[in-house]
Amino acid sequence: MKKILIFSIVTILSFAFTNTAKSQTEDFKTKYDLAEGMMNDGNYTAALQIFLSLDSIKPQNSNINFQIGMCYINSTSDQTKAIPYFEMAKKNVSKKYTGGSKEDRCSPYVFYYLAKAYHLDYNLDKAIEYFNKFKEYFNYKTDRAIVEQADRQIEMCNNAKKSMADAGKLKIENLGPNINSPYRDYSPVISLDGSTLIFTSRRKVGENPKKEKDGRYFEDIYISKYNSETKQWDQAKSIGDSINTNLHEASISLSADGKQLFLYKSDGKDGNIYVSKNIDGNWSSPQKLPEPINSKAWETHVFLTTDGNTLYFVSDRSGGFGGRDIYSSKKISEGVWDKPINLGPVINTKYEEESPYIVTDSSGTTLYFSSKGQGSIGGFDIFTSKQKIDGTWSEPKSMIYPINTSDDDVFYVPTQDKKHAYYASGKYGGLGDLDLYYVTILNEGKADSTKIDTIVTQPVDTAKIVKNVITPQDTVKNIVVIPQDTVKNVVITQVDTNKLNIYTVQVGAGNMNLSYFSKVKDYEIKLNKKDLLKRFIVGRFTNKEEAFTFRQKMVFLGYEDAFVRTISATNDIDVGEGVIMRNVYFENTTLKPESNNEINKFIDFLKLNPSFVIEISCHTDNTGDAATNTSLTDSRAKSVTEYIVSKGIEPSRLSYKGYGSKKPFATNSTVEGRKTNCRTEYCIIKK
Repeated sequence: MKKILIFSIVTILSFAFTNTAKSQTEDFKTKYDLAEGMMNDGNYTAALQIFLSLDSIKPQNSNINFQIGMCYINSTSDQTKAIPYFEMAKKNVSKKYTGGSKEDRCSPYVFYYLAKAYHLDYNLDKAIEYFNKFKEYFNYKTDRAIVEQADRQIEMCNNAKKSMADAGKLKIENLGPNINSPYRDYSPVISLDGSTLIFTSRRKVGENPKKEKDGRYFEDIYISKYNSETKQWDQAKSIGDSINTNLHEASISLSADGKQLFLYKSDGKDGNIYVSKNIDGNWSSPQKLPEPINSKAWETHVFLTTDGNTLYFVSDRSGGFGGRDIYSSKKISEGVWDKPINLGPVINTKYEEESPYIVTDSSGTTLYFSSKGQGSIGGFDIFTSKQKIDGTWSEPKSMIYPINTSDDDVFYVPTQDKKHAYYASGKYGGLGDLDLYYVTILNEGKADSTKIDTIVTQPVDTAKIVKNVITPQDTVKNIVVIPQDTVKNVVITQVDTNKLNIYTVQVGAGNMNLSYFSKVKDYEIKLNKKDLLKRFIVGRFTNKEEAFTFRQKMVFLGYEDAFVRTISATNDIDVGEGVIMRNVYFENTTLKPESNNEINKFIDFLKLNPSFVIEISCHTDNTGDAATNTSLTDSRAKSVTEYIVSKGIEPSRLSYKGYGSKKPFATNSTVEGRKTNCRTEYCIIKK
């Protein structure tokens, strides 16, 4: 009887375990299929959250890591976050990859998209390395189109190297939160007197805004007036119900007299160009332009010359050289246009062209346009071409870096003197997806580096330079010494909250505590050097001109990315940006008392910014079992969070997570790198 009872219990437990395992497998498959469907619809943001949850179940699965990487590389502003996931995924690559929830291998395309991510991160040598690795999986005779696409990407990486070496002296200013949003803001239209800005946005408006399958909100048109007293743009508002509907509307261009606004309407699958007229200060209901401007194809952009006699427009109609091409059409009579003429192979390529803009002055007629062909350094880049006496166009010239970046740079609208312009860019450091920028071209030549006093290339003990900010064991290379008017020959100066002048150059692996003490608006420069993994320098200046001069010198010295942005105490750190907390130590999972000083500074930072919502995360190197490392770091992150809560911070403002070895900061092939990877970070989730 006892044996029968034991057998029955074992049978029941076995049955229960089998059913549980089956249920978990089915749940995993259901979630995977749902996320895959979202990706097919282009809704990568929603799919990402599901794949991240599956990653917590199977953290070493190459297919799941690949899918997470694909979500990030197709995101609006987090493309480079794909890198660690693609790096993990490439450990198990197979040409027999089939996908699906049972797949644990990864497609060879992981090398292509990893290369794309490194390209966007300006790690160009690494990008070229992985594009070439991708090509090894394909045969030119049978996979010619695939190989040629990889070769095209390599060409753009080499274009980027040359462009950045020839960087000009510029001011590039984000138009700020009155204009830009966390969403896509683009296609600027500016009046001739510079007082009115009209643009397109996919921002969220109202309680139930209309979305596409990819999760993006529909396009609408916004308008803003320039305030000459505050020297800022007023808060943008909808241009009005006479133009904006529940479908797509996008601004295109404005006639020279300011009385005709050209715009794009989706018209279902057949996008067309419309015009609205300003009558007594009010915009009329848009009217569709007639044939042959609009057709059954896709027309996206138009520009009317100052004399009103020529339209330049974009269409993907048949008979072109590639995707979208630029055409011109002469006016026959009011509302009647001649047969369009393709601008030809000098301008149009087998790729895509967009956003033509014409400036006519004493030097002749200049065409500004965007192209994915020509000498692009990545995505759409901006080019110029001069019209010759015979009406043909000169060989296009690329606009200087960093107007052109490794991301999309489109809708360039220059002023009549060509020294300034408005344009949209997905460059790093913006407020969201595409942002609108104002450009001042100071000098189109190579930046001058002759006034740099010293370049120190030997290892330097940074703790001797900045006390109480960097730990003594932090040593770095390639510190650049730049003299300033008030601070001479200083590599790094500690921020003094009692002074308004801040001149700092930050060098090292990750953010340091300087961010806690920033109290005034200044200008920040970030740079990445290709041979220093995730190390960067930050220069801070209260004088904008000095900031841009410094950026140009860094570009000239070979730094692969440099940009300037206005920062303040509340936007010093980007949402989603991981920041290392120095001097945080553990005894297994217990927080050591010597960590309190560092964490107390962070608590003060949270009290100064009561709206901030934070994630605390802990990380390890790749030594040991992955599951054990994840559990260990989760317990450590919990320990830090509990200490912060004990000091009066609301629990609702905090979350924690242990990532184990999933997100290495440095290489795991050296002792120094593994030590760096064992770290504690905070990340601002919401401001």
